[in-house]
Amino acid sequence: MLPPFNPHPANHLAAVVSTTSPRPVAPKPKKCGQRRAAIASRVHFIDEDEGIEQRLDGMANFGEFPWTVYVQERVANGSFAYKCGGALITSGAVITAGHCVANARSNPASFQIVAGDWDRRHTRERLPSQIRQIDRIVLHPNYYSGSLYNDVAILIFNHPLNESTANVANICLPAIGERFHGSNCLLSGWGATPRTPAQEEPIQRFVTMPLVDPRSCEVQLQQTNSLRGKRFRMHDSFECAGGVKGRDSCKGSGGSPLVCEKGGAYVLAGIMSWGVSCGEGVPAVFANAVYQAGWIRGVIDGLEDNVVYFV
Repeated sequence: MLPPFNPHPANHLAAVVSTTSPRPVAPKPKKCGQRRAAIASRVHFIDEDEGIEQRLDGMANFGEFPWTVYVQERVANGSFAYKCGGALITSGAVITAGHCVANARSNPASFQIVAGDWDRRHTRERLPSQIRQIDRIVLHPNYYSGSLYNDVAILIFNHPLNESTANVANICLPAIGERFHGSNCLLSGWGATPRTPAQEEPIQRFVTMPLVDPRSCEVQLQQTNSLRGKRFRMHDSFECAGGVKGRDSCKGSGGSPLVCEKGGAYVLAGIMSWGVSCGEGVPAVFANAVYQAGWIRGVIDGLEDNVVYFV
């Protein structure tokens, strides 16, 4: 990482005019994981002025979480329909849940991603969304559909996104062994909410979801009607978050990113995988991004240059 810029010259010799040609300076890479202040949207909502830190959940501001994307799958009539959430990890790759794409991984062209969107019902936004057809699906080699172990996939497209716009940017990726402290984590996307659990949301929303200790999560899940008596055990590839009644991930949230703030940026902590209820105070289970950090880095290395993946 480059040292911070110092506006003061190191000594008086810096003022001497050089007769040699200046060395070209590479453009500074765009920072990852930057939560945006409100960008004026197509329609003004009162809660766009509520600020960032005061809100625990609700409607996201336009462009507030620029890494949040959604995956669409081609349906019978040839059009594309909402499938899952996802997160932009490079200008040419999105991470999502493996179960969202596993059944059609041999046909990547049946999927596309939409980045920079906010209201899925309209295209009349302040800044346009960007759509890319998927060229390659990289499913985790140890993905197990029976228990959703290693439930993660990376979708690659050959035509990179334009990240010069404020509503499209990468999420930061965790380092191997990264640890998150505190509870400043959140989930963003278009999944259903406890208020309307049967239908995905048209407008992007977010919810704060504190991380839950694996052992505590295991015990809570074992006590649910769905898993009682089934010898459920937490897998190393799982991460738990949430457990606050009324604030939860629900239908359509699969693949959506769980991110935690660290060092002035948001870092990917998990990818929404599964849950046993909606808004009933039971933690949700995510694919653990730290556990998968080495695999993720191996997939994206060499895809492109000059992209900031890590804080």
